[in-house]
Amino acid sequence: MKEPARLLVVDDEEAILHLLTEFLTGKGYLVTSAANSVACLWALDEFPDIRVILLDNNMPGVTGLDLLPQIKRLKPGIGVIILTALNDWETSQEALRLGAFDYVVKPVNLSLLEMVVSKCLRALNYESDRVPR
Repeated sequence: MKEPARLLVVDDEEAILHLLTEFLTGKGYLVTSAANSVACLWALDEFPDIRVILLDNNMPGVTGLDLLPQIKRLKPGIGVIILTALNDWETSQEALRLGAFDYVVKPVNLSLLEMVVSKCLRALNYESDRVPR
């Protein structure tokens, strides 16, 4: 039996971080959270089993799109889903060009997010067993 997939949720908004962490944990994933780019990079080092990052684009200091190339250099096989409040075609295309798997607009539809995470894991050939709830 495979381990459940570990996800990393990165968002500077505490309420969003809590909501996504609780929702995805409830769906059987192992979830780690980070409130900024420094904590994100620390978590990637600390938890080498992270498969997918849900990365907020609009964070103070370093944006998700600024951080994305560094993540892909450090962990080329990791899936990154950009989360943003802006439904902007150019930004979404830039995210995909930089290596994001997908781009999800806030407020996040949790059912859609679960589907995108699952698709991302399948694309990475990671068929996990979720933690039974």
